[in-house]
Amino acid sequence: MTRTRRYISMVNSTIGEFYRLSAELQILVCIVLWAYIAILMRLAYLGGGLPSEFGIWIVLVVFLVGLVSGPIVATVTALICAMLMSPGGVFAGVAEVDVAFWVRTTGLFAAGLLGGLLQRLIRWLQAELYAAQHQVAGTDLPNIKATLKHLEKVLKSGSLTDKDLDVLNVRLNNLDHIRLSAGQDTVNQLVRTLAEQLQTRLGEGAYVSQLSGNELLGIQAGQGRDISDVQKLVREVLATPIKLDGEEYSLTATTGLHRKRVQGTDVEPQSLLDSAANLAIAAQKNNEEFKAGPTVDAIYNLGERYTSLQIQAAMENHEITLHYEPRLNTRTGYFSALQGVVRWKHPRRGELQLEDFKAMLEEAPAIQGFCAWQLKLAFADADEWAEKGLKFRVTVDVTINDVLSAPVLAYALAEYMKRQYSPGWFAIEVSEKSLRNADPKTVQYLQQLQSRHVSVVVSNFGDGGSTVQDMFMMPVDAVKFSPKLIDAALVHSDQRRQLASMIKLIHSRGLVSVADGVKNSNGLRMLRTLACEELQGPLLSKALPKESIPWARLRV
Repeated sequence: MTRTRRYISMVNSTIGEFYRLSAELQILVCIVLWAYIAILMRLAYLGGGLPSEFGIWIVLVVFLVGLVSGPIVATVTALICAMLMSPGGVFAGVAEVDVAFWVRTTGLFAAGLLGGLLQRLIRWLQAELYAAQHQVAGTDLPNIKATLKHLEKVLKSGSLTDKDLDVLNVRLNNLDHIRLSAGQDTVNQLVRTLAEQLQTRLGEGAYVSQLSGNELLGIQAGQGRDISDVQKLVREVLATPIKLDGEEYSLTATTGLHRKRVQGTDVEPQSLLDSAANLAIAAQKNNEEFKAGPTVDAIYNLGERYTSLQIQAAMENHEITLHYEPRLNTRTGYFSALQGVVRWKHPRRGELQLEDFKAMLEEAPAIQGFCAWQLKLAFADADEWAEKGLKFRVTVDVTINDVLSAPVLAYALAEYMKRQYSPGWFAIEVSEKSLRNADPKTVQYLQQLQSRHVSVVVSNFGDGGSTVQDMFMMPVDAVKFSPKLIDAALVHSDQRRQLASMIKLIHSRGLVSVADGVKNSNGLRMLRTLACEELQGPLLSKALPKESIPWARLRV
């Protein structure tokens, strides 16, 4: 059954691609078919005239003409063939119009009409199927599937290099009230009318779609408008009441604008939609009309507009770097992964750890920018190691102050997809608290990363109040126990038994157990006895600059 469905889908796709060809190419196919008819008639003539087996083939080719170009062209083709096959035509051997002639003629016209009507039916079915898959019922506006295809086409076109791409999310606030008083049909007309007005105001090349019942999306590329101009445009569209059947309806909305400077095709279309939607949701929560937030460009530019000036200067001067803390595999006795750890070589205060200056990264944009900068350094180091033929597994913590954001994950996904290393070479760490508080869009990005063989490690487990069973419901590949949990297990036997049970349960689900903060030999012996798979901490190795990594002790 699966093979049959795949075959039907392939045939339908092939036919659909043909009917999407230009009229010139379809005419060219018809000319080829007409040439075949002429060849068949010539062969029939040389064979002594009709009837012959060539008559059946002529009928078949007329049917194909109808299937290609419709009933009108097929009927004309059948008429010409009948005239050529009649007395006085090509076949001089046909002395009179007999029953065989009328049978052949009827067959020609029937084949042409059947092929043409079948073509009309196929086109109608494909149009209905496309509408069902790519349009919203009631408004006939493009849906999210069509929107993603359009965005992918725009990003791959190459015409937007170094130009702004605006993704405008408009969430209508009073549709439910109108629906109760005027009905769903009125709401559908209002949404469609508003979409048409918005598309007109956005200008040439604008694309407006409907993502949900009360959510419109506008896409405009390369216009170079100021954000204030876009805000004014949206306000003007919403300020004009829409008249339907003598009634005026005023719509209210909150809007999020995501602006992306296109610099290649390494942008996920879904990430653009998500960013605009998150801004619109934030505007709704804050009772704002319009919100334009940090774009993906800001993330790619390391948040240089959003971090503090002091940290920005340190980043530009290469004072803040990544060291790498090796992680021991208890089964092999070798280091199996390298976790990126931030170090700031401060000109006056000496070497600082992240905890020493984390308070300077309180705002969400600053955290996003700094996390993206860490990822950029880690990817650059990984590229350098790959060129040298070194084998490695890199892991980076993308949660500062227990904040996990979709833009950072979008950046990680985009950078990861540029590279083609072996599966499992890269992992991201997210704290237990940040994972527990993650919104659905952020979780979706984690799932996308995981589907591309990026390991997701939940760190500081035991500090956030979650259970192991909670982690099984999330896109997680490994659980890293917090140092507090390890210290408690060393002191209290009950805590040790609980830790042992958690490790067994984690392994039973195919996840990896990791322990952080191994400070002494007692802790090392206990964790090995409990069969914890990977360990890291000051007893095993401190965080090292990349030039000091002990590659001889690393086995991936």
